[in-house]
Amino acid sequence: MEDAFSSNPATLNFENADEASKTIRSWVEKNAEGLGADVEISPESIFLLINASTFFGEWDAPFEISDTKDAEFKTAKGPEVTVPFMYKSFDEYAMYEKDGISAVKLDYLKWTGISMILVLPEKGSGTEEITYEKFAEIYGWLRNAKYESIVNIRIPKFGFKSELPIDKALSRMGIARRDGLANASEDFTEEVLNIMRSVSKIEVDEKGTRIISLTYDMGYLCEPRKFLADRPFKFFVVDNSNGLILFMGTVNDPSPGE
Repeated sequence: MEDAFSSNPATLNFENADEASKTIRSWVEKNAEGLGADVEISPESIFLLINASTFFGEWDAPFEISDTKDAEFKTAKGPEVTVPFMYKSFDEYAMYEKDGISAVKLDYLKWTGISMILVLPEKGSGTEEITYEKFAEIYGWLRNAKYESIVNIRIPKFGFKSELPIDKALSRMGIARRDGLANASEDFTEEVLNIMRSVSKIEVDEKGTRIISLTYDMGYLCEPRKFLADRPFKFFVVDNSNGLILFMGTVNDPSPGE
């Protein structure tokens, strides 16, 4: 484990559930700022696989805080909410526009080779139309763009927490399923599988992007193009060296809260 994953396995007495839960919460607080600290251990637990990862990317071209202004965002459920929008004018970005879909690539510090791709569906359409295949097409175009456009960009500051079950994802990765549950061996029980979840928190502001994830069991003189993310959109944090999606999500309502 140390050689292959730089990980230090530890023994823990699950029979003393309160003490075991306290130890795990302490680890989560230290490594993931308490994200998912409600992970509870029972005396019947067999093992716990838990992983924490953090990402902090500074924009290559940060937004000016003084330019941030409140504006309306039309949420996925219909009503508009007033939220702070970050704004940049007459800056150069790789931008995609086709079939009513627009996307823009925001680079983090150049040496990282990592970018955030914001994908805005056609007005009147939902983010569900942005499939993986469509994103691959969009990202391929942005990644190989031979020039950058002059763009006025306005995107909301946003931050939220999400929690998702991962048994279906594990199944798609090839782990066998039985009775609707992912199973790696006959020793797995439904109770253990029920704690197989992923919790993530993201914050996007003028300086950059901060992501914490916890898993347990991505110059012209012209009229500038516009990218106004005032309705639900998808974001992808990607490693441009290999096209790997590091984090992804959908912003339906950027209002503060979960």
